[in-house]
Amino acid sequence: MILLDTLPDTLRGDYALVYEARVVHDTATLRLSDYHADGGSNWIIATLSPAPGSGSATVPGAYLEAETGRFVNPAQNDALLLKKGTWQALAAGDSTLPGKGEYEWTEPLAQTTRVVLPEDYYSPFAHGGTIVFQWQPDAAGAQRFANSRLLFAEWARAAADSLKTSAHINALLGKLAAQPQTAAEAVQMSRGSNGISATLAFGGLLQQTPGFALQAPTLLRAADARRLSIFVYLGLTAAPAKNRAEWLGLLHHYVMETREPERLLAIAYAAFAAQLFASQDPGSTHAARELMQALHKRVGELGIPIPENSPWTLLFRKSGIG
Repeated sequence: MILLDTLPDTLRGDYALVYEARVVHDTATLRLSDYHADGGSNWIIATLSPAPGSGSATVPGAYLEAETGRFVNPAQNDALLLKKGTWQALAAGDSTLPGKGEYEWTEPLAQTTRVVLPEDYYSPFAHGGTIVFQWQPDAAGAQRFANSRLLFAEWARAAADSLKTSAHINALLGKLAAQPQTAAEAVQMSRGSNGISATLAFGGLLQQTPGFALQAPTLLRAADARRLSIFVYLGLTAAPAKNRAEWLGLLHHYVMETREPERLLAIAYAAFAAQLFASQDPGSTHAARELMQALHKRVGELGIPIPENSPWTLLFRKSGIG
């Protein structure tokens, strides 16, 4: 469950936008090896149901003075972010893993000394969602949910199937550089019905197969909107530096030949995600902004309505385009 309906209209669109961006980033960067520890399979895919107040700030020891309504913080404690709720497993790597549970912890609200993480932009522990994680029962707080990544809810089964066949997928991708003939099998996987496996195959081909950009347009056209977002994100952030200009040209061309608003919006989510989560790579963020400018031009050419607080309006505004 995603608790967006409880938010004001002005915030609901922002959270929905960052939710989409984080799912794209998390799926594109998922690694199956993160969920198999010591030869075991301690992964769980679960839905999170945050408790009321999860994601809000709290100040330990502080209170409202009954007589005056004044906020009193006698110990001058810093504000903490509360994350609290329940989780329900949808699939797991081992029958001995728990099927449900509760979570509760607090985090410092102001953390200026570290890199901003995807969890800081959109937290499923605060706002809900479907995640995959490596269960660490002996850890505390967020560390129990190691390597947690946000998934499209409808891809939960695909993620489970990919994790169960991770040995085969990893073996195939590991051969791409040394055995180019395996590329045909990887291309077939990228066309398959499993979006997670398709993502892994596309990413492997992108990074290890020379000339893959020539085949990519066919795969982009065949992809549904979900995987289109992820494929475009990979093209913006994971293409080898020497091929980045080629990939940007390819994506520009694809934008200008696309007419369906849903598919153009899927590309826009990818470009926004790259600006948000690849901020340490100037080349990726520059390419993403150029692609967003191409989308702005294409949306105008097609006369696609962009009412206030629509995803398009928010995407262009947050990209500094408009």
